[in-house]
Amino acid sequence: MSNRKTEEETIQPPEPETQEDDGDSIRWDGSEAEMVADEDAEEYEETKTAIKISYRLTDDEVCRAFVHAGMTPKRRTLLLVLAVAAFVCSIVSFVLYGMQPAFGSLASGILLCAAGIVVLVLPWFSIRKHAKRANDHGEYTLKIYPDMIEGEHSGKMVEFPLDGTIACEFYKGLALIHFDREYIGGSLLILPLRSVEPGVLADVEAILRSGTHAKLS
Repeated sequence: MSNRKTEEETIQPPEPETQEDDGDSIRWDGSEAEMVADEDAEEYEETKTAIKISYRLTDDEVCRAFVHAGMTPKRRTLLLVLAVAAFVCSIVSFVLYGMQPAFGSLASGILLCAAGIVVLVLPWFSIRKHAKRANDHGEYTLKIYPDMIEGEHSGKMVEFPLDGTIACEFYKGLALIHFDREYIGGSLLILPLRSVEPGVLADVEAILRSGTHAKLS
């Protein structure tokens, strides 16, 4: 048998690819790319622009917000029904007293009339008193981003997303932001629109409307 020479096949590495881009050659040097997770890529994102506002609430603004938030349409209707019922019963008692004078009819008429007045006046008075007590006249500082709000009040920090999970309503020059739990000492954040410059007021309203949902009565 004759000896045969075994030819060794040499496998050459592939040549780097050459790509053309508008006449300029881009030569790949063989380096490998690495995918970066979102949390590691945050530092490469552009800085978000925030609208910063500062304000101090007046007693009238706090009262206005508390009365609106506390006196819901259902509660107002209930109080009105109770007051009307008390006044009607009071009138009946006075009519009975006129037909047949009796101290009991007179006393019940007076008491029922007083009860109707208390039902109408006491809740409003109580809410206003609580609102004035709750206002510490401290400064609020808020930074409103397109997707979140950061804030500080009396040394307490707050941060919540504008992803449609919280409720917001606009009432007599106030933006009332409602929470399921307490933020900055309460479940209601009052933002007076007077504190927003006219040039960015439309932007602030648009951010709040798009990032929240309407409050159900």
